[in-house]
Amino acid sequence: MIVVMTKEDIASGEQMEGAEKSVKRAFKTLGVKEIPKIIRVNLPIGRNEGRSDQSSQKSIEELITGNGEASSSSLPSLPSPLIAIDHCFAVKGKGNVMTGSVLNGEIRVGTEIEIGMTKERRESEGITVMEGRKGKDHCW
Repeated sequence: MIVVMTKEDIASGEQMEGAEKSVKRAFKTLGVKEIPKIIRVNLPIGRNEGRSDQSSQKSIEELITGNGEASSSSLPSLPSPLIAIDHCFAVKGKGNVMTGSVLNGEIRVGTEIEIGMTKERRESEGITVMEGRKGKDHCW
């Protein structure tokens, strides 16, 4: 597995460093022991303003090389289910509501969910799917 960070050509060095730290922290939070290789890329050759074509070519070569290295190693196992939470809010009389995308596994009514860094565990009581794959009592 590799992580590709784009927009290196328009982000400051501080922004890229901050984003890279966030990615590493996210993998650690998920319990992934071996952090995947992180490769920064910028615009393809010919569309790069302010950077040399050599810089673009180097990014592409590093991506190809990194991809070859990554394919020989095993993929980290991710917790299941794994949800990227977009929003969380309280609804009077209903409790807390979370919105997000299921990244790994599936969730059914009654599935026990661990809430990230708090390690708090709760049971899902209902599911509403706005678009995409739908099921009456589960989503994936």
